[in-house]
Amino acid sequence: MLPSFCDAGSQIFTPQDLDLMQSVFDEQIKLRGLTCDGAEAKALAVHLLELFRAGVRDGEHLRAELKGLM
Repeated sequence: MLPSFCDAGSQIFTPQDLDLMQSVFDEQIKLRGLTCDGAEAKALAVHLLELFRAGVRDGEHLRAELKGLM
């Protein structure tokens, strides 16, 4: 039963998903010269989560999508 619960369409993030999102977020924060607790960083995090929930699970694709926000 568990595999169907954790499929790609699921809203549950695996440890690997969290590591990827954290890595991309950290890179983008550094690239943009932001602090983690600022409004721009929070907006970036929200957009990153929205992309992930929409099925974008590739690091390079996530980076490309976020690059458009600069």
